[in-house]
Amino acid sequence: MNFFNLATVGLLFLLIPLSGQTQNLPITDFVLFGGNGTSPAGATVPASPGYVVQIGSSSSVTGGAIGSYVLVCTTGPVSLGGNVNSGGKVALANSNTVTGKVTAANSANLTGTIFSSGSSSNISGNIDVKGNVVVSGGTVSGAVTHPTGTTYTGPYPVGGNIIGVLLYLFFLYCRL
Repeated sequence: MNFFNLATVGLLFLLIPLSGQTQNLPITDFVLFGGNGTSPAGATVPASPGYVVQIGSSSSVTGGAIGSYVLVCTTGPVSLGGNVNSGGKVALANSNTVTGKVTAANSANLTGTIFSSGSSSNISGNIDVKGNVVVSGGTVSGAVTHPTGTTYTGPYPVGGNIIGVLLYLFFLYCRL
């Protein structure tokens, strides 16, 4: 087998696992999920902050993902024992602990900060965001991945600050 054939086969093996990363997540993976007003028909926009999964201070969510088409936010110190996935933004307050990964797809292509976390944050998994990322302090044990032209501000992530194409985003117009 010549080098070109070997390289082609190697590339195919590298790409096969990546193709599975953009699959829809089943709704059964979520313990909390917020919609976007398209269903049921005639739904009215909720009062501010609108379509959001908002988790109150001193809460603890264990065993399952948290997701929203628009925004996931916290109002104070919380402990989140799973992944946090948003089709829009994620805004975590001070002293939040997340044991899973965090994704913010920014499907509306907004500018500015798409993921923010306050001081004394402890994020164990990767952070994948289509936009700017701000972690005001604490620890990021995974990698932070964001596109070219966006920024990461915060403590150096143990897994690195990766700038480029996001291979995994939860809400890349997926429908549950």
